[in-house]
Amino acid sequence: MAVCPHCHRENPVISAYCPACGGEMNLQQESSRPDSPRPVFIPQPQLTLKWHKFLIFFSLPMGFISNLINLFTEVLPMLKNYSPSDWLPGLEQVMHTYLISTAVMTVLLLVLALYTEWNLFRFQWRGVKSLLFTYGLNALYALFLMVLMFSSPANSHPETAHIVREFLVQYGGTFFGTILLFFLNRTYYRKRRGLFQPSEEEISL
Repeated sequence: MAVCPHCHRENPVISAYCPACGGEMNLQQESSRPDSPRPVFIPQPQLTLKWHKFLIFFSLPMGFISNLINLFTEVLPMLKNYSPSDWLPGLEQVMHTYLISTAVMTVLLLVLALYTEWNLFRFQWRGVKSLLFTYGLNALYALFLMVLMFSSPANSHPETAHIVREFLVQYGGTFFGTILLFFLNRTYYRKRRGLFQPSEEEISL
C-alpha cells in the first residue's frame, strides 16, 4: 500500500497523484520496496476514425462530383437561358435570384470541399474548421432560400403556392439537417483533437 509523502495517508490504489491531497506520489521510492505493488495503468479506450474516413474517402468526394455535375448540367444552363416567361406568375424574379445564388453557392462549396478534403487528409485542424464552416454556410443558405420563398407572392397563382410550399419543406429539412450535422461533427472532432496537428495560431501561442 502506497503512503503519500505529503499527507502521509495510505492509498490502496497506486496512482501518480494522491487521491486525498492531490500531491505527487513518490512511486519510484515505493516500487523499490520488495513488497510494494506495481502501479496499475488502466488503458484508455481507442477512438475510432470511421466517420473521418467516410468523410474524406466518400462523402466529400461524392459531394464535390455531385455539385460539379449539377453546376454545369442544370444551374448554369438554366441561368444562361433564363426567361421570365418560363416561370409561373410571382416566381419570375424569385427564380432568377435563386439561380444566381445557387451558382455562387455551388462554386464556393466546390472550393471549400477541396480545401477541407486536403486538410482533413493531412490531419490538419483547419480542415475541421473548414468542415464546420461548410455546414454552417449550408444552413445559412437554406435559411436565405426560405426567406426568399416567403417573400414571393404565392397567391398570384395556385401552382405558385404549391411550388413555394415544396421549397419551404425541402430547404427547411436542409436547414435543420445541416445544423444537426454541425453539432455532431463538432462533438466528434473535439474528442479527437489530439490526433490533429495544431493550428498556426496555437503554435504561435
